[in-house]
Amino acid sequence: IPESRAGDHTIKVTGVDSLAEVTATFTVEPEIAVSPAEGSVQSTATVSGTGFGKRSYLSIFFGTEEIVTDKRADSDGNFEATFNVPDMTPGTYVVEAEGEDNNSATAQISVIISVSASINPTSGHMGTEVTVTGTGYLGGTGVSIKYDTTEVATAIAGIDGSFTATFKAPLSQSGA
Repeated sequence: IPESRAGDHTIKVTGVDSLAEVTATFTVEPEIAVSPAEGSVQSTATVSGTGFGKRSYLSIFFGTEEIVTDKRADSDGNFEATFNVPDMTPGTYVVEAEGEDNNSATAQISVIISVSASINPTSGHMGTEVTVTGTGYLGGTGVSIKYDTTEVATAIAGIDGSFTATFKAPLSQSGA
């Protein structure tokens, strides 16, 4: 079936010599896909759809949160939109595209934890100020920084999942 907007379409078969005709109806149903199928908080994903209404306005939802508004399908009912994965706990969520003409389709995306942190400098003397930066944490949540087993700093991850904290290297034995 070629790219088509949602709804019923007529398939007509005509005999070349006999001219006998038969028709049948094929119903195009909307479909969406999310790529990549998994992503960390605030990573970029793309939702693409086919079989929606001709030039229909669409809303895209991540769970119950509307993440794309007023996206418009083309004349064949196709669309593509990008979005940032919202701050969610890890798990599988439904992405839904809803057209103004009541056409809808769903797909799934898995939210994964993809955190990273770095320190600067990576060596020094007791009392050296160390800066810790990190990304991929759940926005608005606390982060604990430990030196060996002792908590030396805390931070709150920003809405984008990043944080920065500093502490002074405590008294300890030499080495890593």
